[in-house]
Amino acid sequence: MAYITRPGANLWMDHIDLTPPWNTAPETLVFCHGVGTNSDTWHDWLDALATSFKLVWFDTRGFGRSPVTDPKRAWSFDDLADDILAVVDKAGGGPFHLVGESLGGTISLFLALRDPGKVKTLTLASTGFRGASLGRVNSWRETIKNDGMAIWSEQMMKARFVDGAVDKARWNWFHRVQAGTEAKSLLDAADLLLAVDLEDRLAGLKPPLQLLAGDSSPFINLEHTMALRDAVPNSRVRVFPNARHGIVFSHGKECARQTRRFINEHRD
Repeated sequence: MAYITRPGANLWMDHIDLTPPWNTAPETLVFCHGVGTNSDTWHDWLDALATSFKLVWFDTRGFGRSPVTDPKRAWSFDDLADDILAVVDKAGGGPFHLVGESLGGTISLFLALRDPGKVKTLTLASTGFRGASLGRVNSWRETIKNDGMAIWSEQMMKARFVDGAVDKARWNWFHRVQAGTEAKSLLDAADLLLAVDLEDRLAGLKPPLQLLAGDSSPFINLEHTMALRDAVPNSRVRVFPNARHGIVFSHGKECARQTRRFINEHRD
């Protein structure tokens, strides 16, 4: 575990390398999570991937254990993308496979478009590329102002998971982390998402792209996901039935196995 000092934030990160000793140059896989949670949301992915890749995860600035240190600094995708590169450099550097979800997916997409030579493959879960089409986000500010973060989190839990998708202990953990989110960071990140529009750049995406989506996310509908697939030549989609926005947590093991297969098909 380590902290990295970045402009406007201190980033918490961790990594693990359980690849066999005869693999003298293990590839790196980096996780980037979305709003209202932290990097522990990737826990169920680790078993399926830890012996194949050096795994790197971090808390996105403003969330989890990565506090914002300059509240007046405007949020930008350049800063968030550079955060990923700083984390990778701390873990050893080099090109890497990138997995992002929700806000973390949009950050990852932005980075892969901006610096294509750094990203080997790109996996995006529950990810938007055009902010104007994102559902419900505009109502967050009013809910938080009137009712507080705990009520906002309760509403979000229903948007993330169908009934029974996660057991009680996991539901309680996610709700507790989400309710403890710093409201300003959440709303600043939401405003950034609402303003994003990467559509005109998608045809130039270089890394192979995998899209993972629930069939009933209230934020990123399947039409939006399929539009992303259709705009990127080397892409594929895996849709999880009876699933909402939080598939990297509710379907982590299956997502990880799917991602391992995808990367293996595109290894040099």
